[in-house]
Amino acid sequence: MSNYNLDIVNKLRDKSQRQIDKLEREYQETGSSSTYRTINKHYDIVKTCDLALEALDGDCHFCKNRNRRLEDAINRYKKLKETGNTIDIDKVINDLINIRY
Repeated sequence: MSNYNLDIVNKLRDKSQRQIDKLEREYQETGSSSTYRTINKHYDIVKTCDLALEALDGDCHFCKNRNRRLEDAINRYKKLKETGNTIDIDKVINDLINIRY
């Protein structure tokens, strides 16, 4: 995880959040539809930044799922090795393909 990338995403998120706060006050006064669209645009930026921060931390749902599947495969192959069973290379390749996606 790069501090540079984290800084960029955090700055963008903070900037959009400040815009949301400002525009929501403005929208309460004017009721302008263009202001409302701009608020939604900044909400989308904040949500996207939150997802990016999760991915940069490796704490996203997909990262956790992939790590769990890797651990399961490693443990399965260790058990096979301990019991003296052979490992089917096609099964290993198939497992790795499934873990990748």
